Amino acid sequence: ASKYPEFVKASPVTQRLGSSGQLFEQIFDIDSDRSKAQELLGAMSEIFSPLQEQMIKFFSEILEKRSLSCPGLLTAIDVLKKSVEASNQDYLNQLLNRLYDKIVAVWSQFVSKQLATIGSTMISIKKRNGPVFFVKVFPAFCKKIEQDIKNEVPAGIDARELGVRAIADKSYDQLGKTMLHILQRTAKETSSLVQQRQGARNSVIGQPGAPEGPANDYEDKELLNYHILMIENTTVMNEGLEPLESN
Repeated sequence: ASKYPEFVKASPVTQRLGSSGQLFEQIFDIDSDRSKAQELLGAMSEIFSPLQEQMIKFFSEILEKRSLSCPGLLTAIDVLKKSVEASNQDYLNQLLNRLYDKIVAVWSQFVSKQLATIGSTMISIKKRNGPVFFVKVFPAFCKKIEQDIKNEVPAGIDARELGVRAIADKSYDQLGKTMLHILQRTAKETSSLVQQRQGARNSVIGQPGAPEGPANDYEDKELLNYHILMIENTTVMNEGLEPLESN
């Protein structure tokens, strides 16, 4: 410790910078002496214990307001973990894994909120209102995530091998199934409503004051509106997602 000031004077920071202007870094393989590695991990964890908690708190507060940034950040951590997971950087691995788990939890909570919002949507088939709002937004949502992932993946790394790929695909699957479920639920409700009306009308045919003539065109119009709704929404979704699938 007494020689540290002399070391700093003999090796100023400018001499320890690489050609890119960054501090020289050297990552070694996993330490074969695991007992010493555990001692070092314990010392690092004790020294930098406030750092972990502060970083986790910082990311939590930021990402709760900007949850769409989660996939891009997870990709960046995935890439960094690949370079240090088979190294002697046990503390860095531990820190990255804690951050990763926290970001995944924030993202899962965000997706759950979107699923709840979609699930509570009531679709009216009494008139044509164009594509449902979540169907119009979904392709742009997927495009944003895929672009963020692509931006964080350097050359030579296959994004399909990263953990974020499975997380993103699971989110797409959950949201897509929920949207289709809502549309299908509308079909069942519409069909059930029409059958009830037809049954009620048939029960009074022939009685005084009963309606005469063909079946109520209003019911046929509701069924037609539903079919148009399904075709319109699935077309918008397919056309929006097709460019992403081709890439």
